[in-house]
Amino acid sequence: MSFPLRAEIRKQLRQRSSLLWGFGAVPLFATFAALVLELAVPGSSGLEIAVHPIRAAMRAASLAGNPIAQLFYAVGAVAFFTVEYRYATWRLIVPRAARGRLFGAKALGFCLFAAASLLLTVGGELAATLAVPLVRKVAVADAPPATLAHLGLACTVSLAELVALGGTAALLAVLTRSPLGTLLPVFLLSFLSAAAEAVLNLSGNSLAAVPLPGFAADAVRSWFSATADAPGASPAAAAVGAAVLAAWSLATYGLAAFVFARQDLARE
Repeated sequence: MSFPLRAEIRKQLRQRSSLLWGFGAVPLFATFAALVLELAVPGSSGLEIAVHPIRAAMRAASLAGNPIAQLFYAVGAVAFFTVEYRYATWRLIVPRAARGRLFGAKALGFCLFAAASLLLTVGGELAATLAVPLVRKVAVADAPPATLAHLGLACTVSLAELVALGGTAALLAVLTRSPLGTLLPVFLLSFLSAAAEAVLNLSGNSLAAVPLPGFAADAVRSWFSATADAPGASPAAAAVGAAVLAAWSLATYGLAAFVFARQDLARE
């Protein structure tokens, strides 16, 4: 592990408030909600309960596309990309390493923390879904319609969406040099995308027609979550959605790195 990346991880671990709200809040809330919902289902000894842990875990992974969840992840992104601007410490850090390495460490660090948060969310959902029926001592009928491959795709798409969110935050951070100027636009973009999708009733192939991360991720989810009763996006639309996610991340991180490399940080 390179020196800049170790320094970024150590720095973020010491920002306990941002760490909790940015990367811990979503797994904690998702696990708590899963436990409450499982306990709310009435049951008695000997009653057979259908438990679908993989499908439940896929729903938990899709929380990465929820605008409220993305607000918390945006807090984590702000902690990564604006802390030096906030405390005017770039002038002390830049002479120690190349700017490309410093920015790359921040981007990779955010992706690692986002992946860990996503794994905690999925793990908490699986634990709650499987543990509560066993604690109740009732029979469990485990017949999930999804497979581990579907769960892997769901986690991959959700992580790609969070990576794209981090790219948006990184670009806004270097342009505005402000935590609030980074947080609010990221949240508004996520919220307006979700609102537009709901109001316009977009689904299936129509999701891939809008080149935004939220629509692109939902297009891919629609493809691999499709059933006979609810057909989803076509493989071509899913491929377009995946390409949009990749292009958005490359463009935002690349442009952010370009601007950062040319900034005057003598007073930052």
